[in-house]
Amino acid sequence: MKNKVWAIAVLAGAGVFGQSPEINALTRAAEALGGRDKVLAVKTLVIEGSGINPNLGQNPIPEAALLNWNVPEFKRSIELANGRMLLEQHRVADFPFALATDVRQSMGLDGNIAFNMNPDGTAQRVGDAAASDRRMEMLGNPLTVVRAALDPAAKLSNLREKGGEQRVDIVTAPGDKLTLAVDAKTGLPASVSWMSSSENLGDVVNTTSF
Repeated sequence: MKNKVWAIAVLAGAGVFGQSPEINALTRAAEALGGRDKVLAVKTLVIEGSGINPNLGQNPIPEAALLNWNVPEFKRSIELANGRMLLEQHRVADFPFALATDVRQSMGLDGNIAFNMNPDGTAQRVGDAAASDRRMEMLGNPLTVVRAALDPAAKLSNLREKGGEQRVDIVTAPGDKLTLAVDAKTGLPASVSWMSSSENLGDVVNTTSF
């Protein structure tokens, strides 16, 4: 009888510990956010605020301070289940500018299609590079990135530890590549980073800390 009980315990343990270390790290992150079921149950996420938007690359000389757009109104609405996002913002230039200095922008994403809303209410499709950038922006949130990593079509790899964090490389279902850092003690998502390419700056590592 003892042998039978021992065998059942071993099989039960294999079901838990047989998962990859990357999946274990993601499971901890989901639990730290309230649990896998709650993460997957969220349908819409709305982020509102204000701040500044640096006008990168427009300095008169490289050593000059960044020129900034003031952003008194900012709203990002994300439909998590459908992969849709709409960013609406009001920007006011804090520097001399040849074009409009007080503008309202509305920029969207519907899966692999990126578009901008014109002042007359019509939509104008923009390129694949903009769609990729907006998908990455959409993942710059603990909830959205963990949810994307939990997708069965996502690929997780290369778990490593650095500076008190566990880091996991993720290839999302649409094929976007990024790295999620999770606090090794709390399991909470700490940051997300990804590579992008710029004509002026070359390869750039982008990091959003939570």
